[in-house]
Amino acid sequence: MRDLATSQQETTPLGRTAHVLMQTPDPAHQLADHIEAMRLATFRARLSPPEGPAGQWILDLGDEMAAPNRPQLLLNFFDPDSFGALWVAGELVPHAHERPFATRLLSGRYAQWLYHRDETGTLHIVEKMHVAAGQIYGLGSERIHLILMPAEGTLSLSIRGPARGPAGTAPQPPLPEDAAARIRERMLAALRDAPPAKAALLGIWD
Repeated sequence: MRDLATSQQETTPLGRTAHVLMQTPDPAHQLADHIEAMRLATFRARLSPPEGPAGQWILDLGDEMAAPNRPQLLLNFFDPDSFGALWVAGELVPHAHERPFATRLLSGRYAQWLYHRDETGTLHIVEKMHVAAGQIYGLGSERIHLILMPAEGTLSLSIRGPARGPAGTAPQPPLPEDAAARIRERMLAALRDAPPAKAALLGIWD
């Protein structure tokens, strides 16, 4: 399953995206400055709350007026309490994404399982891994995965490609100001506390 061939990294879109994250100096403190300078109203408009089947807060770092199917630069905040609640509710399940993406863990860690669906529709775990700060991987839009047990303060920076099909779920209404302010403070604290981590490619699953 794991393909770290240099030719794939350089010639496939997902590989090239991962390579961009490999070459980017550790961006945690720069992102903290950017988010701190962002108006709360803008932060609220760009923030998507956790919901099944994934469980992280997602902050769109791009231009909210751009085309819906544009590539996106996203900051993902993995809250253990949100993951726990979704797990208990049975909403945290293996899933694929509408868009291929490459991601770099900025702080913290989590477990990730990769799956294969056979001809009967049954899912089989094909790889279990632990992802730590500095590690980078890419997943194609048909790859099925599940993230589990994120540590407190886990954040990742993702580049997500254009959707290959129709747009998915409709945008959710913004959070109340006080709730959005609390999430922003937690993101900022995790970014400020993130120790420098050397970039390392974990794998490309296109």
